[in-house]
Amino acid sequence: MKFYDSEFFEDSSWDMALRLLVAADVAPGVVLDLGSGHSPLAGRLTELGFTPVACDINVSAIADLLADGVEAHVLSLMADESELVAELTRILDGRRLSAVLALDVLEHLIDPGAVLRALRTVALEVNPQLSVIISIPNITHVDIASKLLMGRWDVTETGLLDDTHLRFFSSGQLDRLFRRSGWADVAGNDVLRDITEQCFPSDSANMRPGTPLNDAIRYARSHADPYGTTFQFVRRLEIADVVDVPNASDFSESRDSLTAIIVLSEGQSVGDAQSLLGDLEHQRDAFSEVVITTADGLDDALRQCSTRWVSVLHPETRLTRDWATLVLQAGVAAPGQVLGFEFVVLDDDLLAGLGPETPDIGVMKSVHGCVGADSFDLLHFVLPHFVAADCYVVPAELARSNGVVPVGVPGSAAALGVWIARARNLSGISIVESPIVVVARSALADADVVFEHVLSLIDDEPIFMPAGSASRLAEQRRRFLTDERKSELYANQLHRLDRQMAAEREELAKLRAVHFRRPSRRIVVILRRARSLVRRLMRAG
Repeated sequence: MKFYDSEFFEDSSWDMALRLLVAADVAPGVVLDLGSGHSPLAGRLTELGFTPVACDINVSAIADLLADGVEAHVLSLMADESELVAELTRILDGRRLSAVLALDVLEHLIDPGAVLRALRTVALEVNPQLSVIISIPNITHVDIASKLLMGRWDVTETGLLDDTHLRFFSSGQLDRLFRRSGWADVAGNDVLRDITEQCFPSDSANMRPGTPLNDAIRYARSHADPYGTTFQFVRRLEIADVVDVPNASDFSESRDSLTAIIVLSEGQSVGDAQSLLGDLEHQRDAFSEVVITTADGLDDALRQCSTRWVSVLHPETRLTRDWATLVLQAGVAAPGQVLGFEFVVLDDDLLAGLGPETPDIGVMKSVHGCVGADSFDLLHFVLPHFVAADCYVVPAELARSNGVVPVGVPGSAAALGVWIARARNLSGISIVESPIVVVARSALADADVVFEHVLSLIDDEPIFMPAGSASRLAEQRRRFLTDERKSELYANQLHRLDRQMAAEREELAKLRAVHFRRPSRRIVVILRRARSLVRRLMRAG
């Protein structure tokens, strides 16, 4: 049997568990420490007024604890569930059970649910308010993700991939274990580590902190859920109903339906979306879900969306009769990508004046013109005049598993623009030349504002370059170099012209100086005439 270092240290799973116990304000009594080893919490539990009772299969560790005056019992958590209930009842011997600690234990068991069920049975008999505190490694830590991308599964003596671990848990699997066993997760104080013992080989681009690849992996992991740097889940449980939950949610590839999320801004009600709801009702057979929410609830609505595609719409937006059909057809042609459609822009008063019938966009396009959806490809360096989130449809999985939701002021056009840009960044985009949406002019986002917001985020987080980006970057670089050479040539020509002009100005100044020093020809003629006149007068006199 492997023996672990049992020294207590700050921010360890023992420390976090003790803090949870103190915060729960549990009444004094017995605290069972299952899989205790040398029970590093025994002394601290005694100081808090509890009676620590250590239980472990390691006979040597139990003997050491008994020698130190700590109550300890040899107990195998691999025992049958009913046998485990009997053993725990015998150990308690009628005493009050205040709490149970199972720290770094459940992952070593073939059936951890049996232990939790046995504890529930005992708790219902002796203390229905029992707190059970567990700690367990997080198999979805970003270091494990990085190793798997290299095709590596490095079992170590301790840590996330300890060579004695039999079970591995994500946050979702842990929740399923609790609910199936009749426990509710009521408080947490997880152990966080940016870098774990799995961070090797250290020179690998996957693992080396600060490399573009490692930054990209961490970027993707951080947006999926909050547990990318959680080293150990440390949770306090209380008794709850037993819930039969499946191993995983069923998101089969047969899902072809579409969710329309209508976002009400401040002061708006469902009545403001009646025309849009009518447009959606006409195409009920093509999609299955309509969600009406406020701006503050948009993030949750996106994360909980159960369909394959999702579109966020303003209440004033109008849709063609075949909107959903065209969206799903485009989705078949470009699975997993963001879909962007052409749209017509109308002033708010014109849009409000449309009747309840679905609009004929063909007529509107001929009168008002049509605007193409922006590709949000920052490498093109071309900004559109404005951005309308209503003309995009996004794979719902981006919100569920990649955490792609609007960033910024809830419900704002800029936040929705960033949502589209991030989705396009991860999955790519397919632009469909088919107008299916009429958008209110007031719902448009100024492109400069949206792109400034996007750029500010990309400055802080890595961007994934879409296919063809290297060629476009090379072409842009070639153009820049050509422009730089032309600029340099023009600058040299201007410099030469400046020198020539300076010389001409200097020569002109000299000529003017000479000219001003010489008498004017006209004055000379006048003087000559005057002299001749004087001479004639003198002769006449």
